[in-house]
Amino acid sequence: MAYTVIDILEKFIEIEKNGRDMYENINKISKDIKIKMVAKVLQKEEERHIKVYTRLKEEIKNKDEEVDFDIYDKVSSLLNKFKQNMDAPKTQNTNELLRFALEFEKQNIAVLLDIQGRLIRKKQDMKSQAYQMVSRVIEEEKKHVQNLQSFIK
Repeated sequence: MAYTVIDILEKFIEIEKNGRDMYENINKISKDIKIKMVAKVLQKEEERHIKVYTRLKEEIKNKDEEVDFDIYDKVSSLLNKFKQNMDAPKTQNTNELLRFALEFEKQNIAVLLDIQGRLIRKKQDMKSQAYQMVSRVIEEEKKHVQNLQSFIK
């Protein structure tokens, strides 16, 4: 069985769903109304990412490119490690929660940049569907980081 760009996108969507569930859980267990509100906003942002990545998946559905098995295997391993390290913070205030979310998104971008680098073996690989798709995901995540940074200042 050959792996495709859509298989990688599915893994990105899984991470966003885990993030959404993590923030939803924070919202449910917190007693602090401000933390609940911030967690709800963060949850909605993860839901938005799920929709964006699902639309991206639909865009490439009929022209999906295969990904070399060894590249897919490394990408899958990186994403699984990232997913395993997703632990909900025990925050005392909204600033701590926002700082956690910012750090989480920065780590997410670092993993995505690592994946993007692994997709390049020759210069023309930068034009591949996989590389372009990861670039779009990185841009989406960078917007999230910028939004979070504006709230923390």
